[in-house]
Amino acid sequence: MTSTAPPSAPAAPEPGYVDGYEDRRFTLTATEGGCLSSVADLDEPAVESGEVSMKGEDMSYGCGDGLSAKKYFGAASASLPTPENCARDAKANSVGEISDSDMNLGQAFCVITDEDAVVWMKLVKKSPGSVNGDNLTFLATLWKPAGV
Repeated sequence: MTSTAPPSAPAAPEPGYVDGYEDRRFTLTATEGGCLSSVADLDEPAVESGEVSMKGEDMSYGCGDGLSAKKYFGAASASLPTPENCARDAKANSVGEISDSDMNLGQAFCVITDEDAVVWMKLVKKSPGSVNGDNLTFLATLWKPAGV
């Protein structure tokens, strides 16, 4: 009698996301005078303020506007979600634009970046900025799309 090896199991599907960074802190500042903004590239993360034009800009804050994203930006759970749930929240729970006065400490958001990464960001500090609004400090975690 010959024995045959059992059929091999199918390969596990590639996960939708892989870890990028975890618990990175960044601050968007409320700029003084004129129509100045803070912009963030969440894929890095990097922030610039003033009269800026940033390649890879994902979010902007200031110039009489609230916080907004270039792609998807939605309300999220205050506790760290899975990347799949965060991507869903970014699309399904859209906040469009939100002013600093409408944000509370501990409030969280999910964003899909220009590179299709998913970012969960939680507001951890609001400090006096300027007549244009408060400075906003977030703690962020990013997941990159798998296979990119």
